[in-house]
Amino acid sequence: MDILVDEEDGLVILRPEGPRLNWENSGELRAFSGEALACQVKTVIVDLCNVDYIDSDGLGAFIAVRKNAEEDCKVLICGIDENLESIFRLPRLDQIFPIHPNLDSAIDSLSNDKI
Repeated sequence: MDILVDEEDGLVILRPEGPRLNWENSGELRAFSGEALACQVKTVIVDLCNVDYIDSDGLGAFIAVRKNAEEDCKVLICGIDENLESIFRLPRLDQIFPIHPNLDSAIDSLSNDKI
């Protein structure tokens, strides 16, 4: 799975480009986020607009991102459909990761402190 990474002024946007985030490739998200978090970023936004499926290993990668982040680092998720949103809501991960409909909404929430 390719993961596009954009970084600017303490904000890192990770955009997985494969349709599935699962046991085969979730390690890549962990590795990319580890690199990003090593730079002591203030915010990580994971844009899942190109992902259709996430399994438990994929969810584990998000938990690893949160655990590796500094306490004051914000980790947001955007670009998911209702099926993926339910995968985050069922184990209450939406309380750990604010979910936004799209990247613009996630970025706007940072300036409005509405995460």
